Amino acid sequence: MLEHRAVVNFLCSMQREPGIGPGDRFVSVTTLSFDIAGLEIHGPLTCGGTVVLASRATALDGRALAALLEAERASLLQATPSTWRLLLDSGWTGRAALKMLCGGEALPRDLAERLIGRGGELWNMYGPTETTIWSTLWRVTEASGAIPIGRPIANTQCYVLDERNQPVPVGVGGELCIGGDGLARGYLGREDLTAQKFVDIMLPETGVRRVYRTGDVVRWRADGALEYVGRRDHQVKLRGYRIELGEIEAVLAAHEGVKDNVVQVREDAPGDQRLVAYVVAEPGQRPEPAAMRATLQLRLPEYMVPNLFVALEALPLTPNGKVDRKALPVPPRAAPADPGVPAQPMTPTQARVAALWGQVLQLARVGLDDDFFGLGGHSLLLVRLQAALQREFERELPLVAMFQGPTVRQMSELLAAGDTRRHAAQAIPRVPRDQPLPVSLMQERLWLFEQLEPDSSTYHIPAGWRLRGPIDLKALRGAVDARAAPRAAAHPFRVVRWRTATDRSRGRRARVGAHRTGGPKA
Repeated sequence: MLEHRAVVNFLCSMQREPGIGPGDRFVSVTTLSFDIAGLEIHGPLTCGGTVVLASRATALDGRALAALLEAERASLLQATPSTWRLLLDSGWTGRAALKMLCGGEALPRDLAERLIGRGGELWNMYGPTETTIWSTLWRVTEASGAIPIGRPIANTQCYVLDERNQPVPVGVGGELCIGGDGLARGYLGREDLTAQKFVDIMLPETGVRRVYRTGDVVRWRADGALEYVGRRDHQVKLRGYRIELGEIEAVLAAHEGVKDNVVQVREDAPGDQRLVAYVVAEPGQRPEPAAMRATLQLRLPEYMVPNLFVALEALPLTPNGKVDRKALPVPPRAAPADPGVPAQPMTPTQARVAALWGQVLQLARVGLDDDFFGLGGHSLLLVRLQAALQREFERELPLVAMFQGPTVRQMSELLAAGDTRRHAAQAIPRVPRDQPLPVSLMQERLWLFEQLEPDSSTYHIPAGWRLRGPIDLKALRGAVDARAAPRAAAHPFRVVRWRTATDRSRGRRARVGAHRTGGPKA
């Protein structure tokens, strides 16, 4: 629910920057359901300008849109990056008097390079609907690095906050929270969502402020401009690592021949999460996955390098011109083999290794010189392959060597060279319980903590149950003891707790038994 005051503040601010006024001719290509259409419709009405409504067919046809801009002597066009690409790819050479506004999605550096000089001014616009269309803006004059989203418009405040709602230093990423005259009342009929997204924060200098949590991760630059990093909901955890997908996309966009890209975590097979990059190439270019992977490895840690690169003619778009991530296709398990190329002959060892690759990667055919990671493999699958090779050949290949030689040929050579450790699978022997057992590393840490902080309950895990009806306490105690006893060697409990002692003559600690520190109580 936006107030009249918020819209008026926005329109008046737009008259100052980027600057709209009498005589301006707007070409509107935005559907009315998209909030940024508010500038195209209401902007001319408040400043004495003219609006030309492009048909849906024209807005989706680059050549037709270019012709409309010339025929109507357009002085302002507002569009998403996808629409600007559509226009450029149609052969549009530009219009000197045109003020170009780009928003709705992050402005890629390569697109900014192509647009600079095609019109009078290029502006990068940013803002969620909840703060009335655009909240920050930046005039783009060069595209040497990441394109800032700029500074706040009139009567708007931007805060970059950490997880404790405290401001972060310059250069440090945090969630962008926006306050000021553009702030909406909330969501109609959605009090729960309103309470979640529109919050009061306490700031050291200004006191309590009501803000909208955008979910966007940004950072302040030294010049006072904001730089967009990515979405909080595009921050994912993959195999224990926290990954910012926007950071990967930004590095990949700088690779030669890459026109556009989207990176996504997919789990198309249960338990097998993969990082997939969908890449649209520049006309006449064909970026190779190996080259793109090498570019990413120079700038990013290994866990942020996609397992698969999927080539697309174009990224799927929503009706509003934004990338439709839900419509991205399911990637193949690997690059399809060329049926015209015969399979390379393999030695018996190579054939056995290739068969294990196929089982781990779920592939019907594996080539002698295929790259394990190029076929969608990742570190966890490599560990599975290591275990499979160990069982099959009774030799243990070091993981480092497998990373350095990620082909069937190279792994087979390592196995044949005999420099691996022979390792026949053996059953783990049972340790007798009639003598003190060494403590585990975790129990060693807990013991040390206990010496530093005696009687601390920091690591206690209390639990309580309410039972109704008559209870036989003796039977209940016996049941708890019976359940806890088999696990006594591995887990310290509140009901069963390790009593430790130090063997000073040998300088080591051992578990000397277990005792119950309190059973169920009525």
